[in-house]
Amino acid sequence: MPSGCGARPPEQAYDFVVRVTSGPERPVAGVTVFQGGQAVGVSGADGVIQLRTTGSEGQTLALRVACPEGHKSPTQQLSIAMRRLGAGARAPEYAAHCAPTMRTLVVVVRAENVGGAPTAAPAGRDGRVPLPALPIRHLGHEVGKTDELGVAHVLLRTPPEESVELVLDTASQPRLRPQAPTARFEATAQDELHLFEQKFELEPLPKRARGPRRSTLPIRIQ
Repeated sequence: MPSGCGARPPEQAYDFVVRVTSGPERPVAGVTVFQGGQAVGVSGADGVIQLRTTGSEGQTLALRVACPEGHKSPTQQLSIAMRRLGAGARAPEYAAHCAPTMRTLVVVVRAENVGGAPTAAPAGRDGRVPLPALPIRHLGHEVGKTDELGVAHVLLRTPPEESVELVLDTASQPRLRPQAPTARFEATAQDELHLFEQKFELEPLPKRARGPRRSTLPIRIQ
């Protein structure tokens, strides 16, 4: 018996997958997906949420993605189109992005003296001398110190698109030039590695003033 005009198509089950990442190959766990005001799934360690809903062919489903603490939730909802799949077809996959609210900056610091040796460290073949025990400061706080090779690794957490300034503290070696050099790095939407390479020169010691010349003639005693 034919169906009447305007009859709704029959409802059926539709499977789909939501995959949440914070970057390439970085799944996010603990992401909650809402349909309306109801939570319908939470991502696991692989960032995957497997969902099933019922509806009619061609119907569109709107899902809200709520990211966990430390991540920014997307402002736009996911739009899921219900499409009938052939036998054996994989469930369609939808991507969601949870951007981290903080990014990691790793700065490799290298300090060298190219104009003298204020420490006992041996010079290399090129005459450069590593500068150990130089503190590295950020916002006035020590975040690292160069080792015996004049190298340090500094790890900082900062919001994206903010700048970070590091200072090489030379207060313990006032003859180094320049004094207290700085380097500024800009955080982006990705974790990054930077190099802070500083070459110093050693200011020579001031010459001591010579006193009056003493006479070397014999003294006559009467």
